[in-house]
Amino acid sequence: MGVKFMSELFKCIIDLPKFPIKKNNKAIFRNRTTGRAFIASNTKAQALMNILNAKLLQEKLRSGIDTIDYDVNVSMQFYFPQSVYFNKQGKRSAKVPDLDNLFAAINDGLQKVGIIKNDSQINGFDNSFRAAIPEGHKLKIVITKKEQV
Repeated sequence: MGVKFMSELFKCIIDLPKFPIKKNNKAIFRNRTTGRAFIASNTKAQALMNILNAKLLQEKLRSGIDTIDYDVNVSMQFYFPQSVYFNKQGKRSAKVPDLDNLFAAINDGLQKVGIIKNDSQINGFDNSFRAAIPEGHKLKIVITKKEQV
């Protein structure tokens, strides 16, 4: 018996000033000059989460969906500005956060605004990735129903 992912339930593409990043339930940022990670003050981390949550809620209302309360697959595609994604040598920068740290904040937002009932419903993150674009931070989310076959 296999598992098949289909039936798109929710999809959005949102622009953000920066991606909220969580690690061990604390937001982390990178110093632009040194590239070193640091724990953000609560106000900065909360401000980014508030922006994310507002945009997710707007997309939920636009789509007209009810809260999803069954197992799903979530694809998250994180697009970073090229200036952040690549270092001067043209390699991926150490400033680009790990996917697991990016997932945590988005999962919290999806749950907080009621797109999903609980982030424990997420069975997989198929087709999720990080990539570079010329400018801006963009997030594409696609939630599909997990169906047994």
